[in-house]
Amino acid sequence: MGKISGEYLVCLSLIGVKPFINQLVTPIIFKLSYLHKRIFLSYFGITHPQNVNHMRKSDLINQISDKTGIPKVDVLVTLETMFKEVKESLSNGQNIYIRGFGSFITKKRAAKIGRNIKKNIAVEIPEHFIPAFKPAKEFVAEVKTKRKSG
Repeated sequence: MGKISGEYLVCLSLIGVKPFINQLVTPIIFKLSYLHKRIFLSYFGITHPQNVNHMRKSDLINQISDKTGIPKVDVLVTLETMFKEVKESLSNGQNIYIRGFGSFITKKRAAKIGRNIKKNIAVEIPEHFIPAFKPAKEFVAEVKTKRKSG
């Protein structure tokens, strides 16, 4: 594969051939470290396929702060406290119900026999609980209608 100049990549991205560029650039990027990949991709304006439709905690904090006018530090503390309380409640066996949003619940997983592939032996997995989120009907309906039109 020949070398692709940066100007050529930028020109291709300007005319809307980003999926094609991502396929061309992938072999080049594969040899770079994670940080260098991010710098390389952001320099040419190429979004990494894994980061397309994600909102990180910092993005959420920024958005809440912008919409409400509350300082980011206060939003961060509130959000961290909420996460901590949800974890503690679920750990103690209490489910959390938020009307119009959904429920944070624990689901029981039955005991089963698993297999350690490396040693080829059967392993007993005891029954345990896992956290889960069940969205409210209104929440599901809103996401469906907005995702169809948007």
